[in-house]
Amino acid sequence: MSSPELIELSSEEELRSALPLMRELRPHLTEERYMHLLEEMVADGYRMFALRIAGRPVALAGTRVASNLYYGRYLWVYDLVTTDSQRSRGHGRTLLPPRLRRRLRQSARVSPR
Repeated sequence: MSSPELIELSSEEELRSALPLMRELRPHLTEERYMHLLEEMVADGYRMFALRIAGRPVALAGTRVASNLYYGRYLWVYDLVTTDSQRSRGHGRTLLPPRLRRRLRQSARVSPR
């Protein structure tokens, strides 16, 4: 088995390739709606990360670093999903902080909510 690889999905092709896995969390999304929403969200700072094994995404995290008066700078996780066949193997823990925070290259605080 290949080692897990954490990557940021940034190109249209990479983001589109994550749709089948995202649909496990958000089955209502059509490809058109998904790509339209991502275009808007990315412009507002949304970033999607994938944990890949053998080149195939097995877990996704959709995040955004933001600031407000209550938290200051914080990391908000909008979407977190692991493919059904890979659940309960610690992939979510691998995908989320501290590895993800280092990849975001900001000292964001993780929201307690």
